[in-house]
Amino acid sequence: MKRSYIPALSMVATSWAATALVLAGCASAPPPMEDIARADATINLAEQSNARDHAPLELDSARQKLSQARGAMAREDYAAARRLAEQAQVEAELAQAKSQSAAAQQSLQQVRESIRILRKEIGRGAPVGAGVY
Repeated sequence: MKRSYIPALSMVATSWAATALVLAGCASAPPPMEDIARADATINLAEQSNARDHAPLELDSARQKLSQARGAMAREDYAAARRLAEQAQVEAELAQAKSQSAAAQQSLQQVRESIRILRKEIGRGAPVGAGVY
């Protein structure tokens, strides 16, 4: 009688694969300290660019997500902590971009107003810069 070794080899391979999956599941990712630090720094930059005035919702969302990331770190849920820290960083970057955009819009309005005044003075025949020392 001929015996087939294929089923036995298949069982050995399956058990090795199962063992590898179990060991991989036990190995956890390192704490995302750098992700949290980056998110915190990005929030600080957004605050310095007056995001509180121009993008308060995004800035608050970034702060809230960073707080949740720190909570996940305390629970040692590093995957959630990393995801929340990354989301906090993106929200802070959006807040900073909105704030910079608002500042650029204000500068544009000031330039347009200056141009309007200069054109008005030129139209009246007044010397440009008259009365300015």
